[in-house]
Amino acid sequence: MNCRVKHLAALCLHTSSRAMNPANRHRAGFTLIELSIVLLLIAVTATITMVSLGSFASQSRMEDVLSSIESFDHLSRQQALRSERSTQIVIDLDEQTIRQAGSNRVGASGSSLRIPSGFRLVSVRLLELDDLKQGDRDRVGDGQFTLACSPLGYTASYAVSVRRENGNGVATSTSVWIVFAGLTGHSQRITNEEQLNALVESIQPGIAAAR
Repeated sequence: MNCRVKHLAALCLHTSSRAMNPANRHRAGFTLIELSIVLLLIAVTATITMVSLGSFASQSRMEDVLSSIESFDHLSRQQALRSERSTQIVIDLDEQTIRQAGSNRVGASGSSLRIPSGFRLVSVRLLELDDLKQGDRDRVGDGQFTLACSPLGYTASYAVSVRRENGNGVATSTSVWIVFAGLTGHSQRITNEEQLNALVESIQPGIAAAR
């Protein structure tokens, strides 16, 4: 019995001496270097999160701009069908607006659309074979482009490009092309102009055969 008591007493003294040892107390906490590393990791994680959220917000705004252009084309075709009268879609690259001819009410639903700040309508391309034969008319980079829309809601096939820009007018993203099929109004988005060129070449024989 005395041996057990002595053993327990010795064990307690050994544990107490380890706890009192400054070296052991030092290992039980965090060093300044360890705390610095943790804070650095938190800062890096927060920065990555903020950048990701900013990128998501920017992509969301681009989606809104592209969708508004697609909706304007659709509404213009529907209005021509309902009124059974031809109309014109005017794309003004200088004023950065898209409107129906005769409408000056910028921002009014179905009449005119203004491209918001931070984005730019860069150019318009005609995809019809007859227009492509006329050389530089296949691409419009400034001024106004007028697109006829028949009472049946038909237009020439065309494409518009949009990109993001900073306050100094410097592009901050590659251009996104929206391609509109003239007969159906169906739209398709293309981010690579080489793909757009291939699409133009592929539809030319079909257009020629239809005529």
